[in-house]
Amino acid sequence: MTFTNDECIRVLAKAIRERKQVLYIGSHHLLIQQRKSQLLHAAGGYIGIHWTTLNQLADRIIQAGGKAYVRIDQGIRQDLMESMLLKLEAEGKVPRLQTGLHHAGMYKSVALWIEDLEKGRGEEWDLFLSTVKESVLQELRKVYETYLACVRQKEFPYKETEQVFRIASEILETSNHLKEILTDVIVIEGAFPDTPGAKLFLECIRKMAPESILLSPVSTDLSTKADKVRFLFGATVYEEVRSVVADIVTQLNIGVSKNEILVVSPNPYYSQWVKRELRAQGLSVQGDRTTPLLHLPVAQRILSLLQLKKNDWERGSLLKCARLHPTIAGLTEEDAAWGRERIEESGVRSGFHNWSALFRGHAARSTIRLEYLNGEAEAEQVERRQMYAEKWIRFLYRLNSWVQSIPASDTWTSYLDQGLLLIDLDQKAAFRLRFNALLMLEYEGVRNCLRTRREIATAFAAEGERQISLERFVKWFRERLSTFQLTVGREEDGIRVCQPDEIYGGAFSTVYVLGLVEDLWPRSFDPHWIWDLCKRETEGTGLMVPGADEQEADDRRFFEWAVESGQKDIVLSGPIRGERGHTTVISRYVTDWLGEQEREVSPKMLFTTGNDRKGYVKKGEAQVQQPQFFHPQTPLHVTGINQYAKCPFKFFAQSVLSVREKTVRKDGFLPVDVGSIAHEVLRKLITEPVLTTEELMDRTEELLDERLQQFAGRYGFSGPKWEGQCRILKRDLLEFVAAEANLLLQTEGIKQMAEWGFGSVHAEKMDAASTPAPLIIKSGDREVRITGMIDRVDQSEEGFSVVDYKLSSSPTRRDVEEGREFQLALYLIGYLSLVQNGKRPLGGRFAVLRDPGKGGSIEFETWDQFHEFRERITGQLFDLVKRMEQGDTAPRPRELSECRRCSYRGVCRRDEYAQRGALYEQID
Repeated sequence: MTFTNDECIRVLAKAIRERKQVLYIGSHHLLIQQRKSQLLHAAGGYIGIHWTTLNQLADRIIQAGGKAYVRIDQGIRQDLMESMLLKLEAEGKVPRLQTGLHHAGMYKSVALWIEDLEKGRGEEWDLFLSTVKESVLQELRKVYETYLACVRQKEFPYKETEQVFRIASEILETSNHLKEILTDVIVIEGAFPDTPGAKLFLECIRKMAPESILLSPVSTDLSTKADKVRFLFGATVYEEVRSVVADIVTQLNIGVSKNEILVVSPNPYYSQWVKRELRAQGLSVQGDRTTPLLHLPVAQRILSLLQLKKNDWERGSLLKCARLHPTIAGLTEEDAAWGRERIEESGVRSGFHNWSALFRGHAARSTIRLEYLNGEAEAEQVERRQMYAEKWIRFLYRLNSWVQSIPASDTWTSYLDQGLLLIDLDQKAAFRLRFNALLMLEYEGVRNCLRTRREIATAFAAEGERQISLERFVKWFRERLSTFQLTVGREEDGIRVCQPDEIYGGAFSTVYVLGLVEDLWPRSFDPHWIWDLCKRETEGTGLMVPGADEQEADDRRFFEWAVESGQKDIVLSGPIRGERGHTTVISRYVTDWLGEQEREVSPKMLFTTGNDRKGYVKKGEAQVQQPQFFHPQTPLHVTGINQYAKCPFKFFAQSVLSVREKTVRKDGFLPVDVGSIAHEVLRKLITEPVLTTEELMDRTEELLDERLQQFAGRYGFSGPKWEGQCRILKRDLLEFVAAEANLLLQTEGIKQMAEWGFGSVHAEKMDAASTPAPLIIKSGDREVRITGMIDRVDQSEEGFSVVDYKLSSSPTRRDVEEGREFQLALYLIGYLSLVQNGKRPLGGRFAVLRDPGKGGSIEFETWDQFHEFRERITGQLFDLVKRMEQGDTAPRPRELSECRRCSYRGVCRRDEYAQRGALYEQID
């Protein structure tokens, strides 16, 4: 590999020639790996160099000094914060925060705030927080002081990274026998944390070393890289990743080494997609091969037991246990398959006693049948059923013994003790079947997570500890184990996939930089509600709170490092459609660097290859192109089609010009907030169904209170107006849920899905059955691709229907039937075409939140009725597509009422079109 900093290799090679012991401190592992490779080519191998990161060196010094600490990560910090706040609440020290402690999000938000303080802001903010009059900030200062008092105790086993650096500095300065760790020459290279602890540690190392050389990050000159750039775009993130991996395969086929390829992804979500797609193509990914602890069989088995208890033996939870536990419990695959089939075909919905009665019934009927057959030919089959039933009865009772030991409501310590006991039982059963080192590592990994949480809970124990629900423990178990990675192997050769902060100093032949659209590069800044409170109190103090500018500066530096890594080929990529199908805008980092004026992603870019950059317009070039907002390969969103049908200019202004209203929150909800909250509550009511109307209403109120608490904390809402808005929203939503109760309750034979989408998948918001494949509708040689998300799908034996929620009004039945409203029609066509389960479309309806029972609808009694409707809608759809292809953006509202509530009246110039007589012209 080539390298970017000759000075580093020159220094290391000189030390080799002089046979000196060298300590090389790099800022990250990729830099160390490449320096090793470069030095091997430059001067051959040399064992006198010790390679380390700053964190590794601090750990080594502390260990040599006879001490041991656990470094606090965000997961541990959140666990510490939860136990600490519960203790402070029990002592009556946080009366204003205690309401929020009922919600797990409070612990996370306070933990994030303390993480910011511990990264160098704590000292400058400490004096300020001691003088504030804001009561909530006064309580938060008590929380921070308590936190510091605990983690700074010598015997406390958990330390912040900043404290670890300070402890290592102190040991290094006071222990003469440890100075030999520093060797003859110390080379320090990279971009290190700009925090007091890290600076102190580095200064201590340099001061005590016989000779030290500091190599700071080199400045980048991006202008020399411009001619090496090419672009790849996909309709969605998924398609973008596929196009990038396809291009990587092409590069490998023409001779580029896989070790010379770097993929820079903007976040872990992208990295996961890239690694999965690369491995699906049979390509190796360099680095540790890891898996979340939650994916381990032992974790899944424990979680299934917790969910079985939580859901009272609900059918789906029992089937999951039946898939995960049979081998451990001594059932063969044949035994397990027979039992699962009986469960699926039964009318039982929940309850251990009901399930055990089901299998006892099978066993009793088999016994009676055997007496009747008296050894005839069919007896063998009946004996097998009897054996299956008896095995399943024993299996169910074994599950029940485990489930009964789990409390429905208890303290953290009790839950964690029971979790550790379940792991021990599971391990004994597993080790009777097989034993290997990796299996032991898996059990220890899960066990250590629970032990750590138990140790923290014990350290902050208080009399009369608050009882927490099983649901809270299950949520913690899932979140904690999903973030903790277990190393299961390592790939020394392969394609490197990195986050932006891991690539300084790297040099690769080909570099792919993904996600280069706004809100990814730069990443969107979500203001923290505690920092918002601080900001209100800091006027005139000179203190600066974290903000978008600070984050964007870091992002720009990361982008420049990524570009600098590419030696021969730099490939920039991004999705054309982002969140909920909205059109994306190219990152300003790209446009600032390459000098483009037009930042809107063109559909033509989907096919851009090589150095062809025709999709861009250079500054100073007098090229005028007619706006293009439709391409057959670029999916249209269902709501976008509806919007274009109502007024072409409104669609053009919002989707192409990106002209949007600026949202300003003063002291209450925006309409979009009400819709978002209502959708989220209704989604959870469907994904976590209940059996009675009383439970449904209680669950609705609980979910709504949780979301309102989050809004109040995030934006600082309070006062009569806010309280009035909350009362109105609660009244409207409870009335709506009461009207929809029969359809929202769990019903035998009815399957419901919330937020089923096609064309794009947002894992945190959409049903797991959603598909990234768009709906493709064809008419002759023309086609259109469509994406969308259905609020609710109701499926029964007769067929399926779709429901879309509206806030205050909806299209009429006549609008739907005549094709003036495309939403329900395209949802029905999309589900029918993409799911293909043979179910007949029964119809669809709009459900209005503020007017329950009202809303347009359509029903189909036969397949012929639906086919006739589909044919009519398809014809009208392609009439719109024809206008889009011709670039029709005239302000031609379907109804004048559209103009009264339009946000773009100031830019559409509708009157000028009307004066020219062109407003209602038909386009051939």
